[in-house]
Amino acid sequence: MTNEIIFTDRMKISYSLLSTNAEKWVIAFYGYGQQADVFAPLAKTLEGKYNLLVIDLPLAAEPTAIEKKTFITFLEELTTLYQIKKITGVSYSMGSRFNLVMAECRPDLIEKLILVAPDGIRMRIWNRFSTSTLLGTYIFRYLVESKNAYATWIRFLYQLKLMPKSMYAFSKWHMRDLECRSKVYNAWMNMKKMIPTLRTLRINQSRYAFDIIAFFGESDSIINHACRKKLARHIPSAKIVTLKKGHNLLDEELFNTIVELL
Repeated sequence: MTNEIIFTDRMKISYSLLSTNAEKWVIAFYGYGQQADVFAPLAKTLEGKYNLLVIDLPLAAEPTAIEKKTFITFLEELTTLYQIKKITGVSYSMGSRFNLVMAECRPDLIEKLILVAPDGIRMRIWNRFSTSTLLGTYIFRYLVESKNAYATWIRFLYQLKLMPKSMYAFSKWHMRDLECRSKVYNAWMNMKKMIPTLRTLRINQSRYAFDIIAFFGESDSIINHACRKKLARHIPSAKIVTLKKGHNLLDEELFNTIVELL
């Protein structure tokens, strides 16, 4: 079952209900390049115990940055529609920006946060430069539209050992042609304002006493050890679990662990 709420003529957010007929709620957020059905195995396990609602990454006809207040308005529409009192947020990678902002702006709704390879904890300088400055956006757009510029650039970085092999392969795959590069560009521009304020999140967690559990891959070069260290430093009470894996953490084993945490 899929529904959508449109906020402007260019930006819309859609969601899917994967399991129903329960009193408690899990709201999930997937990562870039995924769809709601990545949580289907989790939904099957939760059927009758938790309602699982998956919020999609924002869709836009052209790069349009979604505001925090827009997302929270959307969230409040959902909580009113389905009479949701408390939420356990489960998220992977880029979807964790939504999860963290949810806890930042509506901590009263949060039962628990479960973060998997969470993006949004630590923003790299080149990420901010390429999405939030005129020069950076111009260069980013050029690398997207040029047939060979991006591939040449990351090969140069890789040969200089300035880019890990796993990140090189990840980046090369997601930027392999114009269509893919445009999707990456739009996603980054759409989500550039969905960056949580960790200080506020720490205060909220202390005040509302919800748990934060974060899973990281030991060999993840995308969401790396620096992200783990920053989360531990800014929110000391967060429980951090390091798995002997890379970036692709969503699997049956982890879903079983998540069910145990609910």
